[in-house]
Amino acid sequence: MNAVAENRVSTKIGLLDFFFIGGLPGGVFLFRNLLYVLVLRQREAGEMATVDASAGVQAVFLVVVLLVGVYYFIHHELIRYFIGNSAFKWFFLFYGLGLISAIWSVDPILTLYRATEAIAYALLIFAAVYTIYCKVGAEGLLRWLLWYSIYAIVLGALGRIKLLGFGAFGLGTFLEQQMTSTPFFFMALLFPLSLWIRVPILTISILSFSNTAYLGILLGTFALKEGSKYLKAIFFFGGISLLVILLYFGAGDVLKNTVFYGKKGVGLEYTSGRDKIAALSWEESMKQPLIGYGFVAGEISVISETRGSGVIGAHNGFLSALLGMGIPGALLLAVFLVKIWFTSKSEVFPPLIRSALYGSFLMILVHTMGNPGIGSRVYGAWIPSVLIFTVISVLYSHFKQLTLYANYLDNPEFSGLQDTTVPRAR
Repeated sequence: MNAVAENRVSTKIGLLDFFFIGGLPGGVFLFRNLLYVLVLRQREAGEMATVDASAGVQAVFLVVVLLVGVYYFIHHELIRYFIGNSAFKWFFLFYGLGLISAIWSVDPILTLYRATEAIAYALLIFAAVYTIYCKVGAEGLLRWLLWYSIYAIVLGALGRIKLLGFGAFGLGTFLEQQMTSTPFFFMALLFPLSLWIRVPILTISILSFSNTAYLGILLGTFALKEGSKYLKAIFFFGGISLLVILLYFGAGDVLKNTVFYGKKGVGLEYTSGRDKIAALSWEESMKQPLIGYGFVAGEISVISETRGSGVIGAHNGFLSALLGMGIPGALLLAVFLVKIWFTSKSEVFPPLIRSALYGSFLMILVHTMGNPGIGSRVYGAWIPSVLIFTVISVLYSHFKQLTLYANYLDNPEFSGLQDTTVPRAR
């Protein structure tokens, strides 16, 4: 406890600990990644040119996920407390509205399935995080979180190898796993970790040549000013260095070799088509702004019918919410993200941890605005985003209690009642 309060993440998590410390919900959660590799297949000729796990296996597994998540929610008061006293009550209201939107959805069955899937996985993640937190505390939870990133990267790479064969194996196989590395970038950057954890996460994030990755890293650096004097100094000198680079090389050349790497030019017209999808999504959502077309189903229907079957999502959480549930859905999503924003930069966190969590939030915010993630179905950056936001919520309660306890001990009125058996946060 004291180690975390002093800005160190020191609790060791071994390989066996990682797999078993989460108990039943943790095991089910980790099995999802393995299941994806086991059932991954290439579509037959004539089918849509996408790769996905077997829908039947996923549906059966979803029942298990839902049962475990609901069981822990019912039988563990602290999980209900974490949800009810955090931003996540707005998250569940959002996906609850998604469930209700099946009433007017263009595909009620698909809407019911995808909304249930999101709620089930969110409950499972809360159950897993709660179990880990109860066993190893805040420090161990943070270490487990970064172990998960490595685990997801490795299994994601194995899935690509299974799909394409060893002939396609290379650095690119791992760089494609940026969805499970970039959300953890600032934690890997700031926490004292083993190189085998730090290096893969940072390398994949930096070499991914992903627009969202670079924008997220750039925006996330503002979190450094929320940290200690040392981090504020890094932020200041980093900003000066960036300004010098931009002035020397020119903003156009810098953007061309980072955010717009591999594109014909610099500008929205040279993006991967997201500007056109965004314009289309906005136009179609305004035709039915109050209720949308049904969670996920409306988004897929509107975009695939106008852009072709190869494009099945808006790649923007707010546009997905508008297409699925109209303005009410977008507002609920906005409230959730604003609440998480304030939570992640709260003064209850020690400076180093505050910078890491706030930077993670900013990175995930960029993913939400430019990739499949929160606001839509369980896909892309959704799992890492919800996992990190859950950890932020649980750690907020943890450090808030430490702060209240420290204030209690510092109050002269209660000085004679101090319990010396409880470690005092410094």
